[in-house]
Amino acid sequence: MSKQQRRTFTSEFKKQMVQLYENGKPRAAIVEEYDLKYSCELRIFIKVSRGDKLGLLLGMLLLSLMTATSSTLMWIWRRLG
Repeated sequence: MSKQQRRTFTSEFKKQMVQLYENGKPRAAIVEEYDLKYSCELRIFIKVSRGDKLGLLLGMLLLSLMTATSSTLMWIWRRLG
């Protein structure tokens, strides 16, 4: 079995997604159009752009539980440390 590659997004991409959301585009439409795996990925982008650290932490925790990978959980712990 091969290890699933973690997706990465550029800062420009994240800013574009947040801008679309702030301009009124529905979150579900953005997720579908740009092939985001989970709507919580977009929520994380939005939380980061607003400086909401608690919301970011909760969103990342939710995403890690949804993907159920130990590497994601370890990444979160390292970011908190």
